[in-house]
Amino acid sequence: MALDPYIVQNIWEPCAKEFYRRQFHEMILMEKAHGIMLARQGLLEAEDYRLLADGLDQVEKTLREEDIHGEYNDLYFNLTRKLYDIVGEEKGCLLHVGRSRNDMECACNRMQIRRELLDLLEQLGEVMETLLEVAEQNVDTVIAFFTFGQPAQPGTYAHYLMLAFDLFARDCTRLRAAYQNTNRSPMGAAAGIGTSFPLDPKLISELLGFDAVIENSLDAVSSPDYLLEVEADTAIMASNLSKIAQDLFHWASQEYHILDCDGAIATTSSIMPQKKNPTCFERMRAQSGRAAGLLAEAMALSRNTTLFPSMEATIDMFYVFGFAMEETRKALGLLQVGLRHSQIRRDVARTFARDSFTGATAMAEYLSQTYQIPFAETHRILHGMIDRLTAEKGGARIRDLTGALLAEVTGELLDKPIVMTDVEVQHLLEPEFCLEQKLTGGTPKYRDTIQLIEKNRAVLHDLRAWLKETEGRIQSAYAQVRQGL
Repeated sequence: MALDPYIVQNIWEPCAKEFYRRQFHEMILMEKAHGIMLARQGLLEAEDYRLLADGLDQVEKTLREEDIHGEYNDLYFNLTRKLYDIVGEEKGCLLHVGRSRNDMECACNRMQIRRELLDLLEQLGEVMETLLEVAEQNVDTVIAFFTFGQPAQPGTYAHYLMLAFDLFARDCTRLRAAYQNTNRSPMGAAAGIGTSFPLDPKLISELLGFDAVIENSLDAVSSPDYLLEVEADTAIMASNLSKIAQDLFHWASQEYHILDCDGAIATTSSIMPQKKNPTCFERMRAQSGRAAGLLAEAMALSRNTTLFPSMEATIDMFYVFGFAMEETRKALGLLQVGLRHSQIRRDVARTFARDSFTGATAMAEYLSQTYQIPFAETHRILHGMIDRLTAEKGGARIRDLTGALLAEVTGELLDKPIVMTDVEVQHLLEPEFCLEQKLTGGTPKYRDTIQLIEKNRAVLHDLRAWLKETEGRIQSAYAQVRQGL
C-alpha cells in the first residue's frame, strides 16, 4: 500500500529537500568512499566501481532540488533512484553492501556538522579580527564601565572589546572540543550491530576525513549528544552576542549618545523624522535570542525518546540544528557589520564617565595610600562629600568636589582635615588618572590593554593555524575519494 499523499508532500518531501540542501555533496562523497573501500576489500570489482563513480559524478551534476520526490522517502533513495537510471539497477545495487541508512545518514550528518562548525569558526575568526582592529583604534577611548546598571568606574572601549574577544575565544575552545566529538566515523555500524561483510571501517573513516571510528556500533547510529554539544555551544555564544548587542544598543540611545551609528546600520522612523534607530544591534539581539529556545527544543526532542535510533534524534534535531546555526551566524554577521559602521563619540563618552563620578574609587584609594587611612574611611569621605552636595544643592556635580569640601568633610570625620587644592582634587577624579593607577594587570590602562591585544593576536593566529590544518586534512581525504582507485 502506497504512503498517503499527505505524508509524502508534507513530511518526506520537505525533509528530503532540506537534507539535499545541507548534505547532498557529502552523501556523494560517502557513496564513493564506500565504493573504494568495497573494492579494496574484494567486495566490488574495480570496473564496477569506476562505472558507479562515473554514475555518481553524473548524479552530482544533474540531480536538482526540484527533482527530489517525497514518494522516494528520503535523500538517499532519491539519489539511488537517479543512480539506477544512469547505470542500471543491477550495477547500482552493488554499492549497498554492509551498510544501512542509519550509518550512512549518521556519517553525512557528522560531515555536514563538521563543515558548518569549521565555517562558524572561520566567521568567528573574522569577527575576532575586527574586534582587534577596532580595539587598536580605541586603546585610549574612555567610557564608563557599569555595575548593576549604574556607572561605576572608568574603562576604555578597547578593554570592553577585548572582553568580547575573550568570550569568543572561549566559544572557539568549546566548538573545537565539539568538533573532536563530532569528527568520528559511524560507518561499519550498519543499523547498529555491524555487518558480517568484511568491511574496513578504518579505511572509510580516513577517506572521509574523520579522526577515528566510533567503537560501539550502537553508539555510532543512535547517540545525538555530540549534536546537543554543538547546539549548547552556539547557544552560549548567542547569549554573549545578545549581551554585547544590548550594550551597543544602549550606548547608541539618545540618553547615552555615546555610540554613533552611520546610515549603513541605522534606520529612521516613517513618522518621526528625528529618530535614528540602531537597528543593526536591535536585530542582532533578536537573532541571538532564538538560539536558547532552539536548544531547549533540541533537548526536549532528545530526552523523551530512547537510546536506539529514532526520528527525533536524527531528522527533527537536524532541522533545529540548522535553524540554530543560521540564526547564530546572522547575529555574528550583524556584530561585524555593526562594529565597522559605528564609533564612540570620544568627548561625549569621556565626559559621561567623568561626570558620573567614576573616578571616586580611585580618589578614595589614593587618599588611603597617601595619608595612611583605612580604605573604609576614605570610602566614607567620598561618600560624605557627594551626599553633602546632593543635600545642599539638590544634586552632585563633579566640579563641586573642591578642596574646601574635602577639608570640611575630613575635618569632621578625621582628627585633622586633608588639605588639597581644587586642581589636585579634580585631577584625582580624572578617568585617565584612575586607569593609570591600576597595578593588578589586565586592566583598561593603556599598557595593559596593549598587552591584551598582543596576547589575543596570538590566540587568533592559533585558531587560524588549527583551521588551516584541519580543513587541509579533510580536503586531502576528499581528494583521494575523487581520485578513486
